[in-house]
Amino acid sequence: MRAMKTFYSSTFMSVILGFLMMVNSSSEPVVIPELEDIPEFRSILDYQGFEPGKNGPVAVEFFTRFTCDTCQVFAIETIEKIHDTYKDREVELNLHFIPNVEDEMDVLATKAIYCVEEEKYWDMFDAIYRLPFIRTEEIDRIASELEMDSESFQNCLTDEKTLNKMEEAKNHASTQNIPTIPSGVVNDMLFVGSHPFENLDRSIRKHLDKLPESPVSTQP
Repeated sequence: MRAMKTFYSSTFMSVILGFLMMVNSSSEPVVIPELEDIPEFRSILDYQGFEPGKNGPVAVEFFTRFTCDTCQVFAIETIEKIHDTYKDREVELNLHFIPNVEDEMDVLATKAIYCVEEEKYWDMFDAIYRLPFIRTEEIDRIASELEMDSESFQNCLTDEKTLNKMEEAKNHASTQNIPTIPSGVVNDMLFVGSHPFENLDRSIRKHLDKLPESPVSTQP
């Protein structure tokens, strides 16, 4: 087991790391310059080592849900921007939804995102997060507007495989010792809480800058 560097949003830091440094008392996340160079932000806990995935040398994971207080802003202002910025780069992006099982609408929205067709995933993601309130009829409307097959979609919502995906996400978060939702991971660096785009973007760019350049062909 190796330590995972851990970075906390201002809200979480005010409870856990208040004794380490002065933080903004606002609920807004703090953009922290040169995160990796601040000793106070190095991990104070032991986290299981995170290994980059197979599809890219820089692996980014998000652990979130649809109905937490900060998840909507985090999804639109951080997750979507990371996707739009790096979808054509050597970055593997994986999302894990861990719903509040006592919230039926959170569970329904999670099922919907697991049932959407791959090419419509981000349209579904954006549409659900922009809903003022999640309701069954709104999920059905979004699926219809995305021209998804109604019968297949409804069958997927009740399929045991869909429930298994939620359980797998929960287990993965537990394995990675993710302490709160939402959180993000960039390779071996854990960003606890609703961090702004700039924090994760800086970390991703630093990892990309370390990659060896592709060999230049000398053949005509």
